[in-house]
Amino acid sequence: MAWLVSANPVYGCPGQTALADFDLGKLPAAELDAVAEHVSSCERCEEVLHALQGQDVNDRVVARLKQCFTGSPPPIGPAYAAMEALAEAIHVTAATQERTAEDRTVRDEDLGFSFEEPTDTSFGQYELCGKIGQGGMGVVYLARQRPLKRMVALKMILAGRHAGAQTVARFIREGKAVARLRHPNVVQVYELGEHERRPYYSMELVEGGSLQGKLTEGPLEPCAAAEIVRTLAEAMEYSHQEGVVHRDLKPANILLEKDGTPKISDFGLAKLLNPESDGVTTEHLTESGAVLGSPCYMSPEQAAGSADVGRATDVYSLGAILYAALTGHPPFSGESKVKILERVRTAPPTPPSSVRPEVPFWLEAVCLKCLEKSPAHRYPSAQALADDLGLWLSNERPRGIPGRLTRFGRGVRRRLVVVTTCLALILVGSAALSLGMTVYRKHPDRVLQRLQAELALGRPV
Repeated sequence: MAWLVSANPVYGCPGQTALADFDLGKLPAAELDAVAEHVSSCERCEEVLHALQGQDVNDRVVARLKQCFTGSPPPIGPAYAAMEALAEAIHVTAATQERTAEDRTVRDEDLGFSFEEPTDTSFGQYELCGKIGQGGMGVVYLARQRPLKRMVALKMILAGRHAGAQTVARFIREGKAVARLRHPNVVQVYELGEHERRPYYSMELVEGGSLQGKLTEGPLEPCAAAEIVRTLAEAMEYSHQEGVVHRDLKPANILLEKDGTPKISDFGLAKLLNPESDGVTTEHLTESGAVLGSPCYMSPEQAAGSADVGRATDVYSLGAILYAALTGHPPFSGESKVKILERVRTAPPTPPSSVRPEVPFWLEAVCLKCLEKSPAHRYPSAQALADDLGLWLSNERPRGIPGRLTRFGRGVRRRLVVVTTCLALILVGSAALSLGMTVYRKHPDRVLQRLQAELALGRPV
C-alpha cells in the first residue's frame, strides 16, 4: 500500500493525511483494516490520531490554509490546493455516509453488527459516564449497569462506523477469549453483546490505576517487584493452560486494585492455542508475520516478525516488566521503534544492578533468565518463573538459576579457545626469550657481530 515504506508495518507509518482520511472514513475499504491494525501497534500513529480526533474538520482546514498564506505575496499553487481541501471537507460527511452505507450492506450480513457511534449516554442497559481509556483499536468507557446497579468498564471499537470486517471480527474474538478466563488476577469480562447492532463487552472496573502509572513515581522495592511479577506469572500460567497467549504484556496493561492487587488486561493482541467448542478457533487475533506489540516489552522473536510466538513470549515480557519494576524503565529503549527492535533482537540487556546497585543478585539472575534471546534458554513456563520468585521471596536460592561457580565455569568454557590461545602465546614467547638470553650469555661477541653485519646491510634488527 502507498502509505507503507516497507512491507513491515513497523518500519513505515501512514502520513498525517492518511491518518486524517482514516479518521474521517475516506480511505478505500481495502485499506481501512490495514491502517487500523497498524495504528493498534504504533504509539506514534496512535498519538497523531488522538490529536486529530481532538480537532474538527474545520480546524484542520483552517490550519492548512494558514500554512499556505505564511509567505508574502501568498503562493497561488498552495492556496488553490487549500481551497480544494476546503471543498473536499465540505462534502466529506456525505461521501462517508454513502460509502459506509454501501459497506454496511455486506458487513451486516457477515457479522450482524453495524458501526454507528453511540448517540447519547444511554447504551442499552448501560449509562455511559465518560471515557477512561483509549488505545489504537478500542475505547473504554466508565459505565453504570442499571439493572445490577454496578459500575463497569465498557469496551467498544474505536473506529466505530469506519471499522472494517476484520477489526470487528478480531474484537469479538478478543472478547470471547478473555470471557473464558476466570482468574482473580485477570480482568473479568461480564458480558459480550451488541446494542443497536454495535458490538461491545463489559468488564469489571479496576480503580487503582496501572502499573505504568505507579512506576512513574519510581522503581519498586525488590520484594514488591518480585511479588507483583510472581502473581502475574501465575495468572499467565493459568491463561496458557486455557490456550491464550497474551503477546502484549507491559506495565500499562497491568491494572491495580486499590489494595495493589494486579490484574492483567487488554488481550487485543492475544493468540489462541487450542480449538474450543464455543467458536473461538486457533486463528490469531492479529495477522501472522506482523510485528505487533510494544517494542520495549516484546520478545526478540516478536521483534523479528516470527510466526512462532508462544508461551515463551509472555515469559520474556514478564521479565521485562520485572526489569522495569526494579529499575524504573524497560530493558531497551531508543530514539525510534526501529532502533528499539534492533536492540531487542541483538543487544544484551544492561544488568539491573548496573542501573540500581541495591538489586539483589539472585533476583537479577531470575530477571535476566527471562530476557534470554533464545526462548529455549528462558524459563520453560510462567509457572517455573513464579516458583523461582516464590523461592527468592522465601529467602531460598532459585532452582532455575545455576550457582555462581557453575555460571563462572560456563563463562570460562565459552572463552576456552581465547584463554588457551593466550596461554600458548605466553609460553612460546617466554621460551623464545629464554633461548635468546641463553645464546647471548654464551656467545655475546658472536651476537654483537651478527647485529653489526645486519646493520651494515641496511636490514632492520
